[in-house]
Amino acid sequence: MSATPADAAGLGPATDAPVRQGEPWNWAIALFGGAVFGSGFNLVLLPAPAGWLAPVMVMAGIGLILRSLRGTGAPGRGALLGLLGHLGAGAVGLFWMRCITFPAYLGVALYIALYGAGFGALLVLARRRTPGWAHPLLAAGLWTALEWVRSWAFTGFPWMLAGSVWADLPLAMGPADLGGVHLVSFLTALMPAMLVAERPKRRLVRGITAAGIALLVLGYSALGILGVAAAQSPSTGENRCSPLRVAAVQPLVPFKVGPKANRERMLADQLELCQGLEPGTIDLLIMSETMIPGDLNEQVEPTLAPLAREKRCCLLAGGVIHEGRDADGAWAGRSWNSALLVSPAGAVLGRYDKRHLVPFGEYVPFGGRFPGADYVFHLIGTIFTPGEAHPLIVAEDRVGTASLPGQAGTTVLVGYSVPLAVNICYEDCFPYIARRDARRGARLMVNLTNDSWFRQSSEARQHLALAAFRAVETRTPLVRATNTGITALINADGAITAPPEGGLWRKGLVRMDAPVGRGRPTVYASVGDVFVWLCAAAAVGAALAGLRRSTPKTPG
Repeated sequence: MSATPADAAGLGPATDAPVRQGEPWNWAIALFGGAVFGSGFNLVLLPAPAGWLAPVMVMAGIGLILRSLRGTGAPGRGALLGLLGHLGAGAVGLFWMRCITFPAYLGVALYIALYGAGFGALLVLARRRTPGWAHPLLAAGLWTALEWVRSWAFTGFPWMLAGSVWADLPLAMGPADLGGVHLVSFLTALMPAMLVAERPKRRLVRGITAAGIALLVLGYSALGILGVAAAQSPSTGENRCSPLRVAAVQPLVPFKVGPKANRERMLADQLELCQGLEPGTIDLLIMSETMIPGDLNEQVEPTLAPLAREKRCCLLAGGVIHEGRDADGAWAGRSWNSALLVSPAGAVLGRYDKRHLVPFGEYVPFGGRFPGADYVFHLIGTIFTPGEAHPLIVAEDRVGTASLPGQAGTTVLVGYSVPLAVNICYEDCFPYIARRDARRGARLMVNLTNDSWFRQSSEARQHLALAAFRAVETRTPLVRATNTGITALINADGAITAPPEGGLWRKGLVRMDAPVGRGRPTVYASVGDVFVWLCAAAAVGAALAGLRRSTPKTPG
């Protein structure tokens, strides 16, 4: 068969392209590549050297999936290969979901696979009218666009984003302040896409180009790290501010015990952990998601206010707020997954209600009009109402000490307020929430999380990895206070400080010093996902052009 003009010009394979000898193995390559990709996320944030393998395995997995698609000319075959690759990724990377129910684990893995099918089919179509040298850009853009769609479609499932594998590696996370985690995903997919591409023909040229992109990322990230250090420096003029002294209670209430636990004992354990705090030694004490039993409002006077007054600090506590009782005294109105901030004087400074609820975990989608809805309602128990936009909660001014620049040992009084952006549970996985809060002036983000449902699995590390990008995207530090771990401080450059007491499945009081210097608004906080929109537009445009090419012309 002679080469078509398109092939001679270096475009993608035509619909009648010959099958390559290695194509029967492509099914196994795609499935194996997906499994390698998912395995990388199971290693994320593990101590070195295991943790260092995470980004290597993710990029290797992407490369294998793309390699399986390289000689494919039929969109249907591409869809099947993409489906197998993403099915392997979901089955391995999301294995922790079996802790809820096996059907949920299987359903989510199949849901991820559908995006893979779309990726494979669209990539085959898009390559038909695209020069060979542009194939890596096209593949990375399409991969990124579909990750972005998955992050918001059907309320969003932003898990296993390729870029999130670089968490706690600030030299790789820097571009997130330009285009979010999705820009880092694009660069992560671009590297293996270049290495397995057919154009340019010389591997050395492709390798040098990939290395050049990596150096640019490292250079930009290094500048970002320096900028964060300057913004947080205590001697930076109007930004002069000592760190906020934070203590987070990690009570270790396992899910299997939690719903049936002795609620009074659960609260007593947390109060006991706080007893070691000397009054006035911290500025903010945090109790994690739903860790205050009963109604949160009703616990202010007997529990929260006395604790805040005793420790002379602000207290941020998570629990459930109810509305209305029936004739028997049972709660009969709406409920919110909430947090209250109490001042050192015992007054309530602000309230936050969770905005982005978990489908089938905190509410039932479609109004419960589907088979089996009654079982889901029974399984959930409390159905929550989504919160409305609230003003930022502001931690009260405090009086502390600081050393004046150039006058070591000189003590002065400093007082300031810190606007807090509170989010609950997996809200820290959604960039749009952090962007809105950053534009409204947040200087510290605080996340309250209860991941006990997933026991001692990789879910906690994957969750922390996703959350780390909210700090870089907005250049705003983030404190995560969790029930069963991992409790940690994420600096504005992406560096994670996780004290041993806040480790997975540990019990203790975790102390951290959170820098709260005023940073400049980032490009990403201002313009949002413009980069991803461009990726999506380019990928869809190329796919439509390829589809037109395969449609025979009607005889005139």
